[in-house]
Amino acid sequence: MNLRSIDLNLLVVFNQLMRTRSVSTTAVELAMTPSAVSHALGRLRVALKDELLVRGPDGFQPTQRALDLHAHLGDALQTIEWAMADQMRFQPTRSTRTFRLHLSDYIGALLLPALCARLRDEAPGVQLEVRRHFVTPERLDPGELQVRVSGAELLADYQRQRLLEDEYVVVMRADHPAAAAPLDAEAYAALSHVKVSPVALGTSAIDDALARRRLKRNTVATVANWFEVAGIVARTDLVAAIPRPLAAIERGPGALVERPLPLDEVRFVVEQCWHAGKESDPGHAWLRQHVGAVFAERAWLGG
Repeated sequence: MNLRSIDLNLLVVFNQLMRTRSVSTTAVELAMTPSAVSHALGRLRVALKDELLVRGPDGFQPTQRALDLHAHLGDALQTIEWAMADQMRFQPTRSTRTFRLHLSDYIGALLLPALCARLRDEAPGVQLEVRRHFVTPERLDPGELQVRVSGAELLADYQRQRLLEDEYVVVMRADHPAAAAPLDAEAYAALSHVKVSPVALGTSAIDDALARRRLKRNTVATVANWFEVAGIVARTDLVAAIPRPLAAIERGPGALVERPLPLDEVRFVVEQCWHAGKESDPGHAWLRQHVGAVFAERAWLGG
């Protein structure tokens, strides 16, 4: 039999009739009229070509076909009810859902240790897939969440939430010639720099801020990964501007020192972006809440 030919509501009525063996009681429990219950039973009899329930002295008596059907139907309807209910709520302790996050290496360093600890404690069955992103949020799959340094405006179908705003600092080795000297914009630009750019193209907010002052820095090396910077800076006279939160977890004891970046308008802003269609997804909202909490607590500082 083609399942598409069966109205699911008929099976709900049948399941209740098998329990009550009474049209009137079933009608009350399902908020239907007795005639509507009888009509539903009649339609199911026609569809299944069986009487299903036959009137007897003690109410309806099921046929063998009805007994066989009911043996499987109760669990099936319960499963459907659970599935429908799961769309309205998210139960972390029971969930086996997989969430996909797009983030860069340094955002991952700030977020993932504390986030994974949170998820393991609250939702041990949940899986997290992390992908490195070099795409705009609009190119993500609708179910994916991106945590990124604040960028261009989003299309109307996407939402964003600011998670963190902090400053950049200039890091250099502890015995660097400039380590003890005042660092203004001109002095900063005159130093030799290592720059982080995943695609090695275009200018950064720092370059643009210097250009407004008619200054240009001497970029000696461009690397794709923030975690390559510390080793380079520790062994050369190069300096690097990195987000202060990242400096807090990358700085080795005594190896590097940091100075405020003398470009006050350059800020490190982190946001999470998601498709508007996930706004009402309880599981997605739960994940976004945990991401937000990690940044609000600055959990990478260990306290």
